[in-house]
Amino acid sequence: MSKEDATKPAVSGSNSYNMANKTKALKILSKYIKESDILDMIGEGLAIKYKEDNEKFNFHLRQILAGLRKNKKLVDSLCSKKITPNELIEMSPDDMADETVKEIKERIIKDEEDKKKPIDISKIPDSNEFKCSKCGSRKIQETLAQTRSADEPMTRFLTCASCGFFWKMSC
Repeated sequence: MSKEDATKPAVSGSNSYNMANKTKALKILSKYIKESDILDMIGEGLAIKYKEDNEKFNFHLRQILAGLRKNKKLVDSLCSKKITPNELIEMSPDDMADETVKEIKERIIKDEEDKKKPIDISKIPDSNEFKCSKCGSRKIQETLAQTRSADEPMTRFLTCASCGFFWKMSC
């Protein structure tokens, strides 16, 4: 046997590998999908997409299983052929998510974007108690938080709306 022959993958080995992965996928997916033709197409599609990469195959299979387990509408769409098995294989976990999960993610993203928006200085009243040591402004936004144990005083987090300077004080 030459060096070139030793480095080439064995064709029969890869076929048995694909069959083993396809069989494994069919067995696990049969809990959620009862139609054998759909199961065959999903198993075949995964086996073709991840011919030699067992880790990626298993990872993608787990993603599909999580999507099917958590989203009954996805299973119904697949069984009623609104979604093809190939479309399911190409979906991201976000695409497979249930509508409530998508709404929660959108709300979190919106909240994060709102936090990044600049503070409207005109809505912050002048503070008689605090003065920014950097710019001298009295437009200070104050937030109280319990950062230590309950028997210790709260911590004040102060932000100057004019220059963005941030400092904290114990109450």
